[in-house]
Amino acid sequence: QINFIGKKISEIQDQMGEPHLARTDGSVKLLRYDSKSCRLFLFFNLKSNIKRVEHFEFRDYLGELLNTKKSLESCFKEYKLVS
Repeated sequence: QINFIGKKISEIQDQMGEPHLARTDGSVKLLRYDSKSCRLFLFFNLKSNIKRVEHFEFRDYLGELLNTKKSLESCFKEYKLVS
């Protein structure tokens, strides 16, 4: 099981590289990583002393939330997070 919750921005970038999109909207920072068919969104609260992932989600290339075991496993493989 892979969980991004609690990881700092530097830890994410060490594991995933540079994001395809980094955006700040108010007190929220978003990092997005794109693979062939998946989009990984990581959300950080900028008001926290230590910026850590507070929420993450996988979406398909059309923006639909992925929430089945099969679709999530497929994304983890695309990002080379599992073999």
